Amino acid sequence: MSEARVESGKAEPLDDLPADAPADAPADAPADAPADAQSLPLPFLRNVAIGNKLNFGFGIMFGLMLLASIFSIFGLRAVQRNFEQAVSRGLELEIQSLETEGDLLQARRREKDFLLRWRELGVAAAKAEYLPKYLEATGGARRRSADMAALLGEDRVAETQDLRRGIAGMEVELSTYEQEFARLVELIEVQGFEDSGLEGELRSQAHLVEQALAQPDLIGTANQLLQLRRLEKDYLLRGDRKYVTGVSDAVVVLKQELRAAGLTEESTVRLETLLDAYRGAFDRLVRTRDEIAVVTERFRSAAHRVEDAASAVREAGEAEAQRYLGAARRESRHTLTAIYVLLGLILLCGSLLSIALAGHLHKPIKLLDETVERTRAGTRGAQAPVITRDAIGRLATAFNHMNRELDAAMQSIERQSAEIERQRQVSEKLLLNILPAPISKRLPNETTIADWHGQVTVLFADMVGFTKLSSILSATELVSRLNAVFSVFDDLVDELGLEKIKTIGDCYMAVGGLPDSREDHAEIVAEMALKMLPALEEVCRGWDHPLQIRVGINSGPVVAGVIGKSKFIYDLWGDAVNLASRMESHGVVGRVQVSPSTHALLEDKYEFESRGTIEVKGKGPMETWLLIARKGPVASLGAAAAGA
Repeated sequence: MSEARVESGKAEPLDDLPADAPADAPADAPADAPADAQSLPLPFLRNVAIGNKLNFGFGIMFGLMLLASIFSIFGLRAVQRNFEQAVSRGLELEIQSLETEGDLLQARRREKDFLLRWRELGVAAAKAEYLPKYLEATGGARRRSADMAALLGEDRVAETQDLRRGIAGMEVELSTYEQEFARLVELIEVQGFEDSGLEGELRSQAHLVEQALAQPDLIGTANQLLQLRRLEKDYLLRGDRKYVTGVSDAVVVLKQELRAAGLTEESTVRLETLLDAYRGAFDRLVRTRDEIAVVTERFRSAAHRVEDAASAVREAGEAEAQRYLGAARRESRHTLTAIYVLLGLILLCGSLLSIALAGHLHKPIKLLDETVERTRAGTRGAQAPVITRDAIGRLATAFNHMNRELDAAMQSIERQSAEIERQRQVSEKLLLNILPAPISKRLPNETTIADWHGQVTVLFADMVGFTKLSSILSATELVSRLNAVFSVFDDLVDELGLEKIKTIGDCYMAVGGLPDSREDHAEIVAEMALKMLPALEEVCRGWDHPLQIRVGINSGPVVAGVIGKSKFIYDLWGDAVNLASRMESHGVVGRVQVSPSTHALLEDKYEFESRGTIEVKGKGPMETWLLIARKGPVASLGAAAAGA
């Protein structure tokens, strides 16, 4: 390769350079240093190789940076210790206490839900609904208090000791709160409501008294009995103690009226015994309700104390964090001051070294850079002037040769790229006909594609009597009819944003909610199923042997992936797929049968006809439903909704 000197803007060979010229000597003064060379900064570097020049500058910079690093390490270690204490102790305590308060808030919410709704739901149902969530919340608060105690470790600092006592007190109050609420639930269960518990017993005794006094010769006691029942109901509604006294007085008066009614001694004793039993049931109910009021006050007081204790722990955690953060800030200021001084020194030395080295490197690099810019601007085959025989000169020569070869290579690449792009578009089009678009994009980069989808809806549709039809029609006509039906189904899949999985003979399989998850997966599959029936009827209109289908739908988790090596396929696996197939095979001709999971997702938006309990292969007895129609107007479903 020839090298060149710039004269009058042209590159010329440098064959007149002496063989013993220094590697970095200017091309126009190989032996004696000219005035321009003598004026270079740090002239002793004039005959030094570029690598050694850079090593000299980097060595000075490295020494200064090492000094700055040593100061930084010692300062940052002190900052780190304080920040670690703030995060591991103070901030963690604050976070745990906030989460404890959140658990208590959840517990208070479940407690109030139980107290507000146990009469509406019944004690047993309310316990099943709210007590597990209440115990889960209080258990979470207990675990967090244990975690906070573990964070404190064996630290003997006075503030830590106070915090440890606060956490222990919170655990005690939390236990009291749980015990008092458990006692309240027991008492409410004992009290009962309407026909259960003590209220039910009281009603039963009252009915016995009413039946016993329903005699012609005891009509005079009816008013007093009515007064007694009114006082009883007033107490049950209002809980005022004055009604308790009223009931007791009414029982006494009623006994007196019975004695004055002229009944036999045996009848009088029997009626008084019934009244005493009624009075006993009423007294037991009153005592239970009084105890409920006392226990309610106790557990609410305990809850307030737990909340106060959690707030105190949170405040202590905040104080602990602030203490360590303050120390970290002080150490940070000292460290930053030292770093700033050293950085200023590094910048000053770096600037001086840069100016000195620029004088040795600037001109040949500038010429090479200008040629590179022309190349970047699109000038193919641009040639850089070569004015030195050092590493930069050799680089410029290699660049010129590379540019010439690159120009030739680019022409070849452009031709090949056009052909590759055409082939790529064909391949992508074929791949999209086999796999969903998101899966096809992953296929080149992943050897195994398998995804778990937590909630999708699977549809199976099977042609009824198709096997028998195959013995009547020719192969061409049979396939033509099946293709016409499945093409209509494919259009519905595209319209609603479902994913067609495959066809197996005369069976059609599609799914909603994958490969991209969506909340309305059950709705779009339901719309697909409802549209398939009239669509099939429309396609078969005019045929000698119209087709019918059974449709089955099920919702649940599946595994989806690509299997195969040459003729690969995107398929689904899982119990949800099997049950969807069972819904179809055990279904009704011309109807859409859904599983319990799909029915639960759609029962508010669609009308169903219960099919009752059927025997499902591999599942046993199962209640299923037949999908009828949508209750209201159809919402915006389909591919557009999935994109939104």
